[in-house]
Amino acid sequence: MSSKEEQFDSDSQEQSLEGADTVSPWQRFAAIIIFVVFICGSFFVWLLLQPSDKSALDNSSTGSIHKSADKTAAADATIKWQAREEHKKQQWALMSTAPASSVISGTGVLTDSDMKSLANDLRKRSDGMTLINVHDNPEITNVGLGYLRDLPTEKLYAAGTHTDSSVFAHGWTNLKLLDISHTAAEKSFAALANPPLMALGLADDELADKDIDTISKFGKLNSLVLSHNKITAAGLNKLAKLSQLKSLDVTGNPISVEALNQFKKARPDCSLQF
Repeated sequence: MSSKEEQFDSDSQEQSLEGADTVSPWQRFAAIIIFVVFICGSFFVWLLLQPSDKSALDNSSTGSIHKSADKTAAADATIKWQAREEHKKQQWALMSTAPASSVISGTGVLTDSDMKSLANDLRKRSDGMTLINVHDNPEITNVGLGYLRDLPTEKLYAAGTHTDSSVFAHGWTNLKLLDISHTAAEKSFAALANPPLMALGLADDELADKDIDTISKFGKLNSLVLSHNKITAAGLNKLAKLSQLKSLDVTGNPISVEALNQFKKARPDCSLQF
């Protein structure tokens, strides 16, 4: 090959290489944009992964608030306990000086152990305590009321306690008025035949007609409250047999108007509330 031809081939190869390495301005601009976007995106992701000072502050504040709330709740519980104990002391002080016909109460604060203390205190009195009111004390059970059975109590209001009628199977020889409404009363009520009851309150005790079979045998009753139970006309007819009954409350029971009118005709001497 001649020198001219060799020179020509060399120049052609250099031009080809230079053409291959040549990058247009637009390509360079696009590459720069892509690089900038990549850097910015990476930085943004990094920021998102960093813990927020505000979040840390909020978490710290929330923890402080919970601790403060726990301390407040503990303080409130202590105050309530102290108030309860103080109320008990006031009740016991009242019992030591009150006349025998007084109402002794301590709504929502009395327990079975308090009933034991009450019974011991009342036994020391020469005149006894004929009326005791411990209503709305759900922590009083049959155990608590059992401490009172040998006392000369004539009237006992124990509505809202966690008791049932079985506690009255023994003792209570002077009990004439009993209110065990809103209780956990069991449904036989046979034990209530023991005390000489003249007035009985069994409101909101989920009574049905079958429960009236026993109650209708309490011949000395002159006042009976059976409101807000499940008694129908059949149960009401059974109560008409109570010859001494002068007042009957059946408010809130599914009894027809016709049945109510029939009872009033059969017992015009009995005041019927419905």
